[in-house]
Amino acid sequence: MNDLRKSLEDKKSWDVSCFTVDLYEEPGVDSSSKLPSQIDLTSWLPPEVIPFYHCGGGKKNDKRLWFDKGMQPPEIAEKLNLESCFKSGYSLVVQTTKETKNHTHTLLTCECYRKARPTKAKKNATHSTKTQDEQKTCGVYVNIFKDNGHCQYYIRQNGGHNLHHSGHPPTAKQRRLVEKRHISKDAVDEAEQLLYRNVDAAVIQEFIDLKHGVKLKETSIRKMRQTVLMNKFKGDGESDETTAQTLLRMFESRTDIDYVAYYGSYHEAT
Repeated sequence: MNDLRKSLEDKKSWDVSCFTVDLYEEPGVDSSSKLPSQIDLTSWLPPEVIPFYHCGGGKKNDKRLWFDKGMQPPEIAEKLNLESCFKSGYSLVVQTTKETKNHTHTLLTCECYRKARPTKAKKNATHSTKTQDEQKTCGVYVNIFKDNGHCQYYIRQNGGHNLHHSGHPPTAKQRRLVEKRHISKDAVDEAEQLLYRNVDAAVIQEFIDLKHGVKLKETSIRKMRQTVLMNKFKGDGESDETTAQTLLRMFESRTDIDYVAYYGSYHEAT
């Protein structure tokens, strides 16, 4: 029994073995202007924070990696979870945000870091049977910062972090329904290719889940199907035609569809 208890306790203490994320080595860019680099933060971040990290002359020598321009902390946490954390059996959440004169500091922590609010019954309890160590929550955290000049978030190599989990074992990879903006460009391209072939939405959803580890919302797949359908027919017509014109041309090209079209103008409607 003691061996079993020790084995279970050992599983509650573990290190993040891989933390690969798409990041940029310079500010002011996003996926529309430049492809990001895949960085494994477990090897990029130092084993421990160095209090005085300077080179000659007092100049700070602290490297930075940048997230997509315009991303906010909740989106960054979701990005880290989808690209890496879920696969390792945990998830990050936004814990606190503090603003200073030059930057904004946000603390991302393991979801197990937060304690549930006690119920009234627990509030009235005068003594806990758990030891202090058993009451501790997971200490995993990552600090991210916002450069107010570039209006863009980044992670500092010496900005503070802890990638050692405690108090909980890795959990099964979570299946969270996500939107198109949360999946990689490769996943979007693959989904669109399947939509061009009229593959069922449930099959596409399962394919993306198996290959990329995320489950795409059916509403997002429907919107992508509409876009693919419009682009398919616009490819045969005028590039500047409206969606309504494309739809009418699509109906006219099919003999198995009967339709009624109402024509008018905005001035006539008012």
